[in-house]
Amino acid sequence: MNQILLLVFFLFASQSLASNICKNKQFLRGGEDIDWKKVPDEWYLTMNTYSQITEDVPCVTIQNVSSHDYHYMDAYFSIENFYFDRLPFQFKLHVQGKGDGKYLYVADSELDVYFATSIKGNGKFNMEAAQETSEMLQTPRLTITDYETYLIMVVCLENENLLVWAFTRTTRPLQNVRNEIANQLKKKGINSVHLDDSSCDEVLIK
Repeated sequence: MNQILLLVFFLFASQSLASNICKNKQFLRGGEDIDWKKVPDEWYLTMNTYSQITEDVPCVTIQNVSSHDYHYMDAYFSIENFYFDRLPFQFKLHVQGKGDGKYLYVADSELDVYFATSIKGNGKFNMEAAQETSEMLQTPRLTITDYETYLIMVVCLENENLLVWAFTRTTRPLQNVRNEIANQLKKKGINSVHLDDSSCDEVLIK
């Protein structure tokens, strides 16, 4: 019960965080707006920079991408987080276009997102992961895709740590896909980021 009260308190207290964390970062300019109607329905987080969230969430999938006909820059999809030692948890996001390839990811239930990203396998609350979740929900992310092989999300946190999540259409992307993801990041001025492999292959049961 105390963990739930702490979570709810943090959820509302975190709303006062600054929303313009990355406004002066060069890589957040010059993106391309996405026609979400062309984005396939299923993606796997296969490469990412280290974060408190992915420390406890070894695999994330995007499912059921949909967009209204009248506004391509907005979309809806489901996120499913997978864990090594407990059942997966799914929640929905509404993607709101902000222009120049930047998107705000708004949760249907922010409390669901906090539980999905901040509760460790032993039931303890991960405050650092909750902080990252809060900033990721309030900071527009640069989103890059070729509509076929990669869907990249980039966000700069308040502590200036750069988070990159690279989704692909398979759990094991080929080297040419990895190279293209690196090239796309370089075009945005992100030249030396280290991407770790996720553990989707280990936790997904086909």
